[in-house]
Amino acid sequence: MKVTIPLRTLLKDYADTHYKTYPVPTDKGGCDEAIEEVELPEQIEIEIDLHAELAKHSQIAAIWSIEDVQQERPDLDEDQSWSVLQRVEHCHDCNYGITWEHLSMPQMICSLSLR
Repeated sequence: MKVTIPLRTLLKDYADTHYKTYPVPTDKGGCDEAIEEVELPEQIEIEIDLHAELAKHSQIAAIWSIEDVQQERPDLDEDQSWSVLQRVEHCHDCNYGITWEHLSMPQMICSLSLR
C-alpha cells in the first residue's frame, strides 16, 4: 500500500510545536525559513506493509476494497462501490464481521443511484 505524506507540512507543524526543544539558529530566520532552505519535496510517497506494521503491535485487519465490491456487483462504479463499503462498515454486526454477502446485500445498495 502506498501512502502519500505531506512532508513539508509535517516538518513545519513539528517545528512549530517543538521549536523550544530543538532551536533553529536565528541567522536562518526561524523554522519555516530553515525548512524552506532545505530542498524537500512537498510530499513523498512511501510503500507501507500495513499487515507488518499491525503485527508489530499484535494487531490484524481484514481489508476490503472497491474491487471486492465490484467483483460481487460489476454494475457499480467506483463511487458507488465506495459508498457500499462505507455502509457495510457502519452497519455490519461485529460478532460476525464483514462477508462477501454483505457486499451485495440489497439493503447496502438500495440507497445508491444506479445508472
